[in-house]
Amino acid sequence: MSYSDIRKLPIPYRRWFLDRLSTEFKKKAEQHKKRDRDRSAERGQRIQEIPMGEMNLEASRREKKFK
Repeated sequence: MSYSDIRKLPIPYRRWFLDRLSTEFKKKAEQHKKRDRDRSAERGQRIQEIPMGEMNLEASRREKKFK
């Protein structure tokens, strides 16, 4: 669906669509993580999770320091 199609939907349907889309993206991301873990296990490598929230927090602290 295009952006204009979504905008034309009634709000309850729009919310449902966005929730459904969000769920789909989360499911797809989990599948990719699992696939990557399986591939790295086959190669004998280990993937380390990167805490992106903490990295963003650290970057914002640095930015405040230089202002």
